Formats: sequence, C-alpha cells, structure tokens
Amino acid sequence: MKSGLKTAATAAAAVLALQGCSAGDPEPGTANGFPRTVENCGHEVNIEREPERVVALGPSEVTSLYAAGDAPKLVGRDDAGMKSAPYTADIRTAVARVPQLGSGGEISREDLVASSPDLVVGSVTETITPDTLGAVGIPMVSLRGNCGSNHAPGASDGTSDFNDVFSDLELFGQLSGTTDHASAVIVSMRQRIAQAKASASLQGKTAATVIGLHDGLEAYGRRSMAHTQFRELGAKDAFADVDSRVFEANIEELAKRNPDIVMILSYGETDEQAKSKFLSIPGAANLAAVRNHTLFVQPYEYSSQGTLSVNGLENMARTLAKPH
Repeated sequence: MKSGLKTAATAAAAVLALQGCSAGDPEPGTANGFPRTVENCGHEVNIEREPERVVALGPSEVTSLYAAGDAPKLVGRDDAGMKSAPYTADIRTAVARVPQLGSGGEISREDLVASSPDLVVGSVTETITPDTLGAVGIPMVSLRGNCGSNHAPGASDGTSDFNDVFSDLELFGQLSGTTDHASAVIVSMRQRIAQAKASASLQGKTAATVIGLHDGLEAYGRRSMAHTQFRELGAKDAFADVDSRVFEANIEELAKRNPDIVMILSYGETDEQAKSKFLSIPGAANLAAVRNHTLFVQPYEYSSQGTLSVNGLENMARTLAKPH
C-alpha cells in the first residue's frame, strides 16, 4: 500500500509539474512566493500576499477550497442559489460559521467588496470580474474547469476534466501554505477515480446528460464535466460533437441520437421529481434509456467543475454498475 501511495504521489506531482504555468511559479527573490502572478482563464492575476480572507462564489469553489485546506480562511460564501449542494457532513460543519453573502445565489460587487476579501474564487458575472475587483485591489480566480465553458483559455483543451480540479487544489495549496495537504488529497482522489472506473465499465455504450426545464430541455456538450465523467467510465458522449458546456436542446435531437444512458442533473429536486419532469416531455418515454431503465438522476453539483465531480463519478459508477 505504501508503495502504491508513493507511486500515485509521484504521478500526481509529475502531472502537476506540467501544469505549473496555471498555478504560477514563485519568482526568485520573493518572500514565501509572494507577490506572484497567476495565469487564470486568460487573465494575469496579481496576488500581493498570502490570502487570509477568502470568499467562495459557489458550492464547487467551497468544496475545492475546503479540500485544499483553506476552510479556516473562508470569510464569505455565495452558494445560496445551490441550497441542495450535496456537501458532506464535515464540509457543512466547516462552513457553517462562514457568512452567506447575497441572496438566492446573487451577490452584488458592493456586498462582495464590503466583506474585505484578499482573494475571491468564483465564476465571472456581468459585474464581478478579475478587472472590476482588481481595480479595488482584490484578486479573483476562477476554477480552471470553468475557463472552457466561456471559451476562455486556461482549461485543458477547453474541456473540464479532473486534471483541472487537481490544478486548482495545487494552486490553493500553494497560496495558503497547505501544499502537503492538497497533494495528499489529490493522491486520494486519483485512487477514488481509478476505483470508480474499475467498478463500472461502460465500453460500447453511449450516454447523454440533460436538465429538464419547465419549458424545454438543456443538454451538455464536450466542454462539460459530465462529458469527462462518462468518458472516464468508458461511455461515448452522444453530444461530444457539440462544442459547448450546456446548450438548448429538444427531445427530437435527443431521440435522434437515442443514447443508451441518460443522466438528468437536478437542482434541489428529488429524483422522482426530476424524472417526472423529464418524462412529461412528449416523446421522452420512447427513449432507449427509459425502456432499458438506464435513466437516472444526479445532483447538478456532482457534475460541476470542483471536487464534488469525483463524488459524482463514484455515484455514477455505483448507479450504472447495478443490474437493470
């Protein structure tokens, strides 16, 4: 076992070394690696000192920072719009003390600045960007996997994948002096991914990921983490030819591709509610995945760009390994 851990750690270090430019190497002559410049989604982000007050703008950001050992530095979070986030008990305990900023998942730049962060981790909005925060001296970085969803440089091949998750953990570990902790988490996640892949091989199967809306359907393309998750399990993404993360779709297009497996992502709904909404779409009941009982529901955050994507892969493997 010790030999296996050492091998995994060496492999993780090798991959992360290749991705070093995403984290930004300390410049010669700096104290503790600061100040430093981080390349992030096509932006150069200047970080003057080790962050002590961090705000996370979403569940994926919360869990990634927690995994890297940064939970004690969180002074604000904006995950109200994702109240269904499947946080583990330890994460919920760790972030229970952290003030909830904004309302319903929306936060103003003024409220964010008022929390006096020295690092913001989250996706770009119309008013909250690296430029608008940088103008008031607050550095902002996005999860690497979210770069590709906006067709911005920085993500691996524009597609969200697990190496992006590992790269984020390495960066957060470096910024907060928790590198050893973050590295150990990366090794553990690599082992969990390998175990999930071994438990449910989907070679020869096609799969699609959708969200059922009250007035339509959205599907996920090759820039999504769901695409990577199915690829890791051996299935072919039915929408791999669509160069987007998520896009408007319809049941006719899904029926034309007629995948063997359909994963529905849900926002706070029960599995039955999400399935019922999807099956209420005329024609949905005729899909192969419905007839073969390989239509299943997964929490949206389990196919997001943070560390919960590993939990999602494990959930998919358990679900699809069951006899249908």
